[in-house]
Formats: sequence, C-alpha cells, structure tokens
Amino acid sequence: MKNKKEEILKTINGIIYTLDYNIRIEKRQSKKIPIEQQHELVTYLNQLFEEYCEYDVAECSKLIRHKYIKILVLLSKIDKDQNRVQDYIYFLKNAHRIAGKDNLENFIIYYEWDLPYKDKFYEPRMSILRGYCYYLNELVHKRVEMVIANLPSGTGKTYLEKLGEAFGFGIDDTETVLSLCSNDTVVQGGSRTVINILKSKEFGEVFPKLKYNKEDREYFEKETSGEWKLKNCRLGASYYADTVNSNVVGERASKLIHIDDLYADYSEALDENLNIKFYNKYVTLWRKRFVQGQTPRIVITGTMWSPTDFMVKIIELLTKENKFEYDTKFPFCRVSEDGKKVIIQVPAMDYKTGQSTCPELWSTEDLEKERLSMDDYLWQCNFQQIPCSPQGLQFSYPNLKTYSEMLVNNAGYCKGHIDGTRTSGNDFFAFPIFQPVGDDNDWALVDCMYTQTATTELYDEIVDKIVQNHVVNLAIESNVDNGLKDELDKRLAKIGISWCEIENVYSTEKKSVRIERNKGIAKRKIYFPAKNLYAMVTQMGKFMNDFTSYNSGSGARNNHDDAPDAVCSFVDEFIENSLASNDVIPIYRPF
Repeated sequence: MKNKKEEILKTINGIIYTLDYNIRIEKRQSKKIPIEQQHELVTYLNQLFEEYCEYDVAECSKLIRHKYIKILVLLSKIDKDQNRVQDYIYFLKNAHRIAGKDNLENFIIYYEWDLPYKDKFYEPRMSILRGYCYYLNELVHKRVEMVIANLPSGTGKTYLEKLGEAFGFGIDDTETVLSLCSNDTVVQGGSRTVINILKSKEFGEVFPKLKYNKEDREYFEKETSGEWKLKNCRLGASYYADTVNSNVVGERASKLIHIDDLYADYSEALDENLNIKFYNKYVTLWRKRFVQGQTPRIVITGTMWSPTDFMVKIIELLTKENKFEYDTKFPFCRVSEDGKKVIIQVPAMDYKTGQSTCPELWSTEDLEKERLSMDDYLWQCNFQQIPCSPQGLQFSYPNLKTYSEMLVNNAGYCKGHIDGTRTSGNDFFAFPIFQPVGDDNDWALVDCMYTQTATTELYDEIVDKIVQNHVVNLAIESNVDNGLKDELDKRLAKIGISWCEIENVYSTEKKSVRIERNKGIAKRKIYFPAKNLYAMVTQMGKFMNDFTSYNSGSGARNNHDDAPDAVCSFVDEFIENSLASNDVIPIYRPF
C-alpha cells in the first residue's frame, strides 16, 4: 500500500511539474504542450487526486490548493474549446470538494458552488473574511488555540464561525462545541444553522462518512436547537447552545467554545459593571468548560462597542501575556509569537486608504454617507473596530469649530507645520496649513499633505503647497530629518521665493503629552473643515478622520496620532508663539 501511495504521489508531482513548466515557457511556443494534451493531463490528475485522498487527505488538499486549482483556472481562461472549458469547471468543483476534506475555505467554496453569486455568502466577502477563515481552519486542526474576530455588523462573522463548526464535525464528529450568546434566539439559530449544514447534500459529498439520511434514526441521538448529539460523540452532547446567563457548569466542550455578541446594543457595553461581570464569568467559568487536561480552544466574535467592553478586556489580557505581530498575508490579523493566538480587527474603511475594505458589501460612497449620519464614537467602534468612549474623542466634530464652505485666503498668507517620515508605509507625513481668520488670532485648517510616504519623495509637492498657499512661516519638526529645511530653502530660492521663513524645531515631549496640553487651545482657536467637506479618500479627509478619531480615553488604541500631534505642534509654535520672534511680516501675493 505504501508503494501504491508513493507511486500516485510521484505521478501527480510529475504531471503538475510538466504543466507548470509549460506555463512558464509561454514565449517559447515550439516547446509548448498542445492544449488538447494539457486537457488530458488535468483529466488524469482529477482521477489521481480521487485515489490519493484515500491515502493522505492533508497532503492531497495541499497539492490541490497550491498547484492544481491554479492550473485549472488558467486553462479555463485560455482554452477556446467550450467542451473542454466545461470539463475544467467540473474538475475545479471536484478539486474544491476533495481539498475541502481538510481545508475550511475549500469546503465553503464547494458548499456554495451551485448558488448564484448574489446568494453566495463567502465569495463576495472574501476580501475581509479570508484571514478569519484561515485561522478558523487552523483552530479546527488544533494548530491555533484562540481566535478573536472583530468585524462590523453585517459581515457574517457569526455565520462563518458556524460553517467552521460544521466543517470541524466533518474532521472529527466525536467532539463537542459550547456556544454562548446574549440572545437565546440567536444562539439557538446558530445551532440550527450547523445542523442544516450537516444535513446538506454538499456536506455529505465532502464527508461521506457523515452523509445525512433522514431514514437514519441514529444519525442524531438527540436533536433540539439548544442541544444535540451525533451518534459518535464521546461527551453528553455534540452541541450546547446557551445564553450567557445559563448555568453551564455541567457542560463540557472538547472541540471549541464560541462566545458571540454579548451585548444587545452599545448602551450595554458602556455599563462597566456588566463588562466586569462578563470578564469574570469568562475567567472563572466559561473558559473552564473545556475538557480537563486540554488547552481550551476559544473563538470570540463581535463588534467593538466601548474601550472597556468584554472583547477589549480579553484583547488587553492577551497582549499583556503575548507579543503580537501583523500577519504579512492577512493585513488585519495579528498573531502571537508562538502562533497560537490571533486577533482579527477588520474595519469597514481601510485605515490607510480610506476605501471600503469590501466593495461587494458596501461602496466607499455608502460608507461615507453612513459615517456622516452617526456619532463619531459609534462609527469608530462599530465600523472601524477602534474602541473609544464618547468622552475620549476630544476632537470629535461636535467639539470643534468648523466651516462648511471652502475658504478664500483673504489674509493673503498661511503658516504650517511639518512632521516628516523617514520611510514609506508606516507613520504619516503630516503638513497641515493654516490661514488666519478674524481678529482674535484664530486660524483655519485650509490645506494639508497627509501621506504614508518618505519625506525625501515629497520635496516637489511640499514646494508646490508652500507656493499655492503662500506659506510665509513653516516649522519643521527635526527629530526625524535635519536636512529638509536646507533642501526646501534651496528649491525655493531656485524659483525665486524668498518670503517663506523655515525654522527647525526640536521636541523631546511625548506626543500624547503635547496633545493633551494643547487640545483646549486647538478647539478654541482653530476652525476645521466640516464633516462632509472632504471625502475620506482625499489627504484632507484622511487627516480629519485621524484627527477626529484620536482617542485619549483609558485603554485607548490609536492607529495613528500624527494628525492631532501636527495640529497641537502648530498651536505651540504659532498660536502660543514659541516662534514669535522669527515671524516674518506677511505680504500679499504679487500675482
């Protein structure tokens, strides 16, 4: 039998190598295998994978995912014969079925294969759910111990987890799930969802040993939405569906514990007593419901509601005990150093680009409208997964003086502050530009540069902004780059500009301290563009989003504080007049 297995694997690898090499020599047409022969080879592969999965499901699934599916997709695009194209599509569906015996994503794709696109769950959401799906698969295979998934409402975070539970029973039907939620209807509905997946034709085709037959009275020893048991289960039930107020002391999980949406709405998440109650129940009761002697496997899903809610407390506990790094393949996933714990926080609008993270669900324009229609606090928590309290958002729009139409520079001059960047891709290069308004030393933010680009790549754009806005005084924070002032002086002199005085400033003060010290003055003395004046995709829109979402509350997490820091540095330098002795006399544009 071992020789047979090795023989099949050797043949599979040989055919895949031949087809893969054939793709890579595309320009040397004389050596290419005719398309008819390529079709014969993938037809043979379809047969071989059927045989090989009987010997090694995991390795078979891996070969299909990484090699065979890619070849089939390519051939279906380049082959002009429609009969062969239909064969490739059939082989592709079958490939997902076989790979789905060991991989959750392939299982879901096969499970939904025959549905029209508009009715599919996973494919339209793949851009935001793929990392979550990957780590649920790792948890089923016991390579991961804990997955925390924060996603906006309506993204299907609970349903994906239920698909994962059903898949997990296909892998091992002897284990038990404990599912907890604040709402009895929701948690029992999730239980019924898993039952329906197990009973489906597609599930039985992937996992024939668990193929459901309504005549089989022993498939379920017990079947209710709150509790059910498969015949091979080793514990009292395969599935317990309980509310968070249920007495779960007598119940044990051996597959996983799922804790989902503990709050009915945001007001509950602001109740610190309730948050502490949930956290204490998790520590003393819920996670201890896993079978003794085994490390608990836990999935926690929900939406951020406040900086002290249950999920935030669990994340704080994890980050104290573990060092996390962002997954290079899945941008919204953080993984502990040992690879056992995963924190997933997916925003509706990408933190860097301001674009929708899932255009198939909601367009950037729709999200802009949503953002404008609600409190900044709710937007940041529910949609952006940035926990904050209403009190912590010191620069939220209701706290600011704003203008609703583009301002004319009647004063004829502006001043600005630059906080530069060494490299691209992490911190923001921030260059807010302000013009005076009124007679009370008030200012208005009228333009800005705000980009994750290295300062050295922005010289021309900086000069253009100085000229366009007639910036007569410019302060450059020189903790990062001492050479920017000299470079700008040289470039401005080259085009005959002598009216812009540039000053290097240095600071050893922490950003958070400077922001806290100057926040009141910024709100009293500066006018900012109104909430609907700039789209998030613009640099000003992104600047204002990061400025208004800055959270100074307890336990606050700010992805970027460059915008509020640049504003508060301007307060120091030009409103509080630390650079007053260097002010030039403003002149009006001569053109």
